[in-house]
Amino acid sequence: MSAYFGYDVCFVPTLLARPIFLKVLLSYPWQAIRTAWTLVRQRPDAVWIQMPPNFVAHLCLLLCLVYGRNRPRLVADLHNSALTRHWLSVPFTRRVLRKFDLVLVHNEDMRALAVDLGLGARNLHVLEDRSPSFGAIAATPPDGRPCFVVPCSFYKDEPVRNVLEAARLMPDYDFMITGPRARAAGQGLLDNVPGNVTFTGFLPIDEYDALVERATGILCLTTHDGVQLSAAGEAVGAGKPMIVSDKPLLLSLFTAGRFVDNSVEALRDACRDVAGDYARYAAQTISLRDGAERNDRWLAQATPIRTLLTSEL
Repeated sequence: MSAYFGYDVCFVPTLLARPIFLKVLLSYPWQAIRTAWTLVRQRPDAVWIQMPPNFVAHLCLLLCLVYGRNRPRLVADLHNSALTRHWLSVPFTRRVLRKFDLVLVHNEDMRALAVDLGLGARNLHVLEDRSPSFGAIAATPPDGRPCFVVPCSFYKDEPVRNVLEAARLMPDYDFMITGPRARAAGQGLLDNVPGNVTFTGFLPIDEYDALVERATGILCLTTHDGVQLSAAGEAVGAGKPMIVSDKPLLLSLFTAGRFVDNSVEALRDACRDVAGDYARYAAQTISLRDGAERNDRWLAQATPIRTLLTSEL
């Protein structure tokens, strides 16, 4: 996506993830200062921010006063959690976002929710996640024991405990659960873990990509509607079989998935099906990835956005 829109990614890491009060008192101010310094020093033509945290929108709007008439275009990319009651309670969030040039959400369900929550439709656009490119992936099963990758953030919508119980029923399969180990530990997920499950923690991009490339399949799971799982997009980009929660939005976006109801038994059966017929499931995902429909839909969303960004204020 960065290649299409021509932006550079700048990641400002947190100082502390836990405890939460130190994150609020120390990490958030530090990240705000680093962000402000980057914007003042580089003076970009456009600023894209990912939300949450929602107070970043306030910071960017204030920094525009420094630029005066030559202010950059402001684009807010809203993840679903930015529209929760918790993050919308940040004062004046709705008013600030109405001042942005573009506010992006990831699907039509979230657009309807954003309008209902008072963000306004004038500058609101849908831009689905674009699948990353992993290059050519063979539609043949990887060597060794079946291995399923489970990308997680350990949010409340992720049925991780069901994955653990399903793994317990499949001792000959390996399960690699990515994401912050500290958050998993805080939920007791690291207690009594089956021997065939590994909590990897966050991985560097190269290591994560390598893990996906040697996987038998990717588990893309949520208990909530309206969630466009980035894990499913990654599975498509890698041409890997994907086991996907049977939510209406996911059913419409990822038609090549092996859909499940998140139950332990359904997860067990799906993993066995994928491992037993890898070539068929991989071929379906590759067909979805390489088909014109998915790319054309994304370009239809992205082209007007790029046009707006390159037009004069």
